[in-house]
Amino acid sequence: TREYLYNIKSSGNALLTIINDILDFSKIESGKMEIIEEDYEPMSMIHDLSMIFLNRIGDKGVELLYDIDIDLPMKLHGDAQRIRQIIINLMNNAIKFTEEGFVKLSVKVQEFSGEDITLAFEVQDTGQGIHEEDIKKLFGSFQQVDTKKNRYKEGTGLGLAISKQLAELMGGNISVE
Repeated sequence: TREYLYNIKSSGNALLTIINDILDFSKIESGKMEIIEEDYEPMSMIHDLSMIFLNRIGDKGVELLYDIDIDLPMKLHGDAQRIRQIIINLMNNAIKFTEEGFVKLSVKVQEFSGEDITLAFEVQDTGQGIHEEDIKKLFGSFQQVDTKKNRYKEGTGLGLAISKQLAELMGGNISVE
């Protein structure tokens, strides 16, 4: 019965993720998504996220790496919840499609301008990669790049579309190479 309970809990969490993705997508599309800025500690957030990522990796032969700029301020002001959501979406995708090697999160200070700071978050992995012609599909709604090859990989096809729109709402952007 323990296995049944675990499966029920796992299925419930998967369903909740799908519902939340659809709700977020609907809010963004209708212009109702609010960006709520507050002070937060980026290193504390990254530390908290590392446990999520380690659990996601599980027993795969994947190393979790970090490259954090030493100039990253201890406190920032922004929508920490949305930034966290974007990082989770990007890292979960990298982990999902990487069976061995590494997944790396880098945070670099690109520019200081008065009280404003521009950060670059980069996720790099040794996963299966993406064909050049499929890159344009990456940020589409309800799309997965190679449905036939990835049909057993979980996901709604909304994570990257939501991440792109959230980044743009906060004055940023997302790209891939």
